[in-house]
Amino acid sequence: MKITLTKIGNSKGFRIPKALLVQLGFEHEAELTIQNNTLQLTPVKRKPREGWAEQIKALKEKNGGHDKATLEFDYVPTKFDQEWEW
Repeated sequence: MKITLTKIGNSKGFRIPKALLVQLGFEHEAELTIQNNTLQLTPVKRKPREGWAEQIKALKEKNGGHDKATLEFDYVPTKFDQEWEW
C-alpha cells in the first residue's frame, strides 16, 4: 500500500485506514519502534483497571490520606428540584 506523507507542523504524518485499524486491533495507543531501518507500529492493549492502584495512591497523597474524590460545583436549582407526588 502506497501512502502520502502530510506536513504536520515541523513533522510529517499519515492516516491509517479504518479497516486496517480494526483488522489489527488498534484502539487508543500504539507502540512505535524502529527495526532494521523500518518503522514498526504495534497496538497497545490495556488490561482492565490497569493503572488504577497508582492513581488511587496519588489521590490519597493529594487528599491527605483518604481516597475519596471530592467534587466541587455550584448547585443551581431547577424546576425538577421539588417534592414529587405519585
